[in-house]
Amino acid sequence: MVRTCKMIEPVLEEIARENEGRLRIGKVNADDNLETVRRFDVMSIPTLILFKDGEPQLRLVAPRVKRSSPRTQPLPLDLCGWSLGLRTSS
Repeated sequence: MVRTCKMIEPVLEEIARENEGRLRIGKVNADDNLETVRRFDVMSIPTLILFKDGEPQLRLVAPRVKRSSPRTQPLPLDLCGWSLGLRTSS
């Protein structure tokens, strides 16, 4: 798994937990799913694609997670200009 993917994975898992029933987050291994990569024109990893009603609405290429200290502080997920602050448990 790409290092950046490993960094954003816990943040995405937290988003999924906090929004259970309202949204779904899926992961695709690009190496194992070349047809999907081509279909959605993924040129860089990680790429996040937000869908609504089955159609891509927003593409986020290589979002960054900025770690705060201590771990109880918000973890902002910089989504190429979109910002989402999350709290982590100790």
